[in-house]
Amino acid sequence: MQLPNVNDHIIAVLELSRKMLILADLGDSKRKDAGCGIIFGTLRDDAFKLRKIALEEIEKHQKNNNWNKEADLKLNKLKFSVGETINSWK
Repeated sequence: MQLPNVNDHIIAVLELSRKMLILADLGDSKRKDAGCGIIFGTLRDDAFKLRKIALEEIEKHQKNNNWNKEADLKLNKLKFSVGETINSWK
């Protein structure tokens, strides 16, 4: 069995950041007090920070030829919502 490489993990971080954004939006829409707003606002902020760092790391990997075609295919197939792809994040 082949273990995932670091590029697969970076893609997983992008997927996680999208799930964090969805959870923050859902939680924020149902919150009853300011404390919950702080939780979901922090979650949203951290999701954007993770996404930014992951995208910067992908660019570094691509420039250093550490990004392979398989990772590119996975990245291009990554859809976060209707019509949204990784290219719309840049």
